[in-house]
Amino acid sequence: NTPILHKNLQELQASGPDVLVAYLPAMDDVVTVLMEGKVPLETFNELTELGCQGCGAIARFMREQIIEHTRKMALIRGVVKT
Repeated sequence: NTPILHKNLQELQASGPDVLVAYLPAMDDVVTVLMEGKVPLETFNELTELGCQGCGAIARFMREQIIEHTRKMALIRGVVKT
């Protein structure tokens, strides 16, 4: 009964409810929530919040990677000096 943010293959094959959350962290806006199975409302709210937190973490990681890549490319091309 522990919520899992991103299931592995074994967890995917196990039966249980799934909640998919599409969240735009920059706008603090939930775009889509899909649920397969039934869960109590309190659990649904917890799962939705966990999904939003996960989306935020992924967005921050991706943003950091893009900024780092852009910095490296700018250095390689001589656009900026170290």
